[in-house]
Amino acid sequence: MKLCNSPTKQGPQVVRDLVASGRKVFLDLKFHDIPNTVAHAVAEAAKLKVSMLTVHASGGLKMLKAAAEAANSSTSKPLILAVTVLTSFDEDPRPPFRYVTGGVAPTHAAMIHKPLYHGCIDAHGAVPSPDGTLLATSGRGSSNIYLIDAVTRRVIGNAPNPAASETTSAERLSSGILLGREPHEPTFTRNGKELWVTLRGEDRIAILDVAQALRHLRGADLSPVRQRLPTLDGTAQAWFDREGTLAFVASQKVPRIDVFRVNAGADGHSRPERITTLDISAQDKPGFTPFMKTTPDGQEVWFSHKLADAVSCRSTRGSFDLIDNVPLDTGARPNHVEFVANARGSVAYASLARVDDGGWMIQRTRRNGADLAVHANRLWRFFNSALRHTRTSGPALAPIVYSWLAGRGAPATRLDPHAARSVQEMRRRLGALLRDERLFHERIEQW
Repeated sequence: MKLCNSPTKQGPQVVRDLVASGRKVFLDLKFHDIPNTVAHAVAEAAKLKVSMLTVHASGGLKMLKAAAEAANSSTSKPLILAVTVLTSFDEDPRPPFRYVTGGVAPTHAAMIHKPLYHGCIDAHGAVPSPDGTLLATSGRGSSNIYLIDAVTRRVIGNAPNPAASETTSAERLSSGILLGREPHEPTFTRNGKELWVTLRGEDRIAILDVAQALRHLRGADLSPVRQRLPTLDGTAQAWFDREGTLAFVASQKVPRIDVFRVNAGADGHSRPERITTLDISAQDKPGFTPFMKTTPDGQEVWFSHKLADAVSCRSTRGSFDLIDNVPLDTGARPNHVEFVANARGSVAYASLARVDDGGWMIQRTRRNGADLAVHANRLWRFFNSALRHTRTSGPALAPIVYSWLAGRGAPATRLDPHAARSVQEMRRRLGALLRDERLFHERIEQW
């Protein structure tokens, strides 16, 4: 007979009575505590001569071993069952699937969500300081942020653990800097003086003095937070233009972009002033833009519209006009964007969150025959490599998206390199796409 609530309501006597009547009792109380406490609980349950009892697997290996040893040391030796995932865990159905279970997370996400008494829960984002000496990351579930020394590769604020063993951490984990509900993305200002952390659960940005934050983490009794800046509902990330004079703020709840003038003073610290709010509902109807980044030349800011399955870019100048909007495949869920620029051209990469199709690459090139020939050659070799044949159904990689850096001579157009069966056909398709075959003929003929 399985007992869940009866022992807590009627006491252990109900268990004794059932055992005395000849029934086998399954005591389903899911013990979950420090190892010593659970061991004592199991020992007491064994004295009642139950046949089976449950513990929480999320209590950890030491707790499970302590429970098993206590059961084996008893005369009745009950069977121990470890419960892994409860069916009633309530994940928020809205993106980004925020846990609302009071800090308790199912074991399928335990490695990143499990609380460690002190330490980060649900680590998110890793952003370097402008000089490369620091990394900042946020603990979305623990409402704090951490700074990491990128030179020594150590979390600032950690201390030696005198009770450490081979199976425990050598350090006592820092609690970081407590900021507020759901810190999402930290971003350093261009001069490295401040760290802007979007608090998605509070609809504002915590602006930290980096020097004060370092002192705080090393034990100084002071607050590193300079101010809390009200902004969009569900604020997701702040990013700065190349000069560090403007800050763009995106949201995961509303299709809006806030633009602030940073107004850095002589001390390098900001005095933010909102100058406009952009309506991006035409590009992001669901209102879920988790990430953005400016191009290396500083002329454009790119946004990933995760639920709209698209990326877009706007000018960082004037009235911040829309330059391009690139729809991706249904379910692509673009997340981060990154840029590479060199003498051969400029490329933007978009990582995908949910589509196992090899990923998207957004190719952006100058309108120049030599550059285009290089890209065409690279495309042909890449899409005809062994990677193309790694899947039995569907293309290994998504289509390439071409658009212009200079003047945007044509709107972004899709081309699927998988459809080309020869170099000549690739040439025809690219030539038709760009509406000027002369850009390719002189170079492609030399292959």
